[in-house]
Amino acid sequence: MTALQDATTGAFNYVSSNVLNNALQLSLDQNISLTGGTVSVTTGLGRLERFLPQSRLIWNSNPIYVSISQPISGYNSFRWEKKIEPRKYELAKREYVESMEAITVTVAGYFFDLLLAQRRLEIARASRENTAQMYVIAQERFRLGSLTRDEVLQLELKLLNDDLSISDCAVTAQVAMMRLRNYLGYNETVELVLEAPESEGTLTLPYDDVLAKVFENSSTSLEHEIRTLSAARAVAQAKASAGPSANLSARFGLNQVGDKLPEAYRHPLDQEVVGLTLSVPILDWGKGKGRVKVAQSQAEVVAAQIEQAEAQLRENVALKVM
Repeated sequence: MTALQDATTGAFNYVSSNVLNNALQLSLDQNISLTGGTVSVTTGLGRLERFLPQSRLIWNSNPIYVSISQPISGYNSFRWEKKIEPRKYELAKREYVESMEAITVTVAGYFFDLLLAQRRLEIARASRENTAQMYVIAQERFRLGSLTRDEVLQLELKLLNDDLSISDCAVTAQVAMMRLRNYLGYNETVELVLEAPESEGTLTLPYDDVLAKVFENSSTSLEHEIRTLSAARAVAQAKASAGPSANLSARFGLNQVGDKLPEAYRHPLDQEVVGLTLSVPILDWGKGKGRVKVAQSQAEVVAAQIEQAEAQLRENVALKVM
C-alpha cells in the first residue's frame, strides 16, 4: 500500500501499487592531492515498471553528472597521505628485506654451531685414539718396569674422560644438527656434514660508513620519519579544526525521462548547482586551542623519543662495529 495525496483536497488515500524498479549506475571518483578536493563523474539509468492500477514503463536517464567538492581550510588530508603512504610502502619493503636478512643470520649461526660441534667431535675422537695408543705403549713399559702403575692409571682415567668427551660432543652435534635441519625444513633422515668456508680475509667496517648505511637503508630511520610526519599531520589537523572552515561544491548534471529508452536520452535537461558552506565556531570554551596544544605536545614527545632512539641506535652500531 502506498499513501497518495489528492492535489485538490489534500486528503491522503492508501492505494495498492505493484512496481518493479531497476537502476544501473557507474561512478568515477578522483581525489585532487594538490587542493584536497574531490571530483566525481557519474552516469546512470533507471527503469520503473508499474503493473497496478495501470501498467506503465518509464525510463529515467542520467547521461552525465559531474560534482566537485573543495574544502577551503588549512588542512589537506590527501597531501599528507601522499607524503606518508609511499613511505609506509617503502617501510614494508625494508622490513621484508630485514626479515630475510634475519633468517640468513639465524641460519648462519646454526650452521657454525653445527660446524663447531662436528669439529669438536672429530677432535675428541682423535684425542681418544691417541690416548688409546699411549695406553698400549704404557702397558708395555709398565711390564718392562720403566713406568709406574700410577702413570698407567692416569692414562686409564684419561681414556674414560675422552669417552665422556666424545659422548658430550656427539650429543651437542646432534642437537645442533636437529636445530639446523628443522629450521631448513629437512626431516630427520637427512644427515648434514658441513665443510668450513674459505676465509676471505679481514673485513674492515668504518663506523661512519656503517652508520650512514644504517640511516639510509634500515627500517628504523624510515619509521622515525613516518612518526615525525604523522605528528606534524596531527598538528595541522588540530589547527585547521580549531578555526573557521568552508567547503565549496559545484554540480552539473543532465537528466531526462521517457516511456521508451531512446526518449530518455533525447533533449536532456540540465541542472547546475553551486554552493558554499561556511562553518565558524562561536564559542568552544578553548577546546580547539586545547587540541592544538595536545597535538603540539605529542609532536614534541615524538621528537624526543626519536632523538633518544637514534642515540641508542648509534651506540648499538658502535658496539657492533667494535
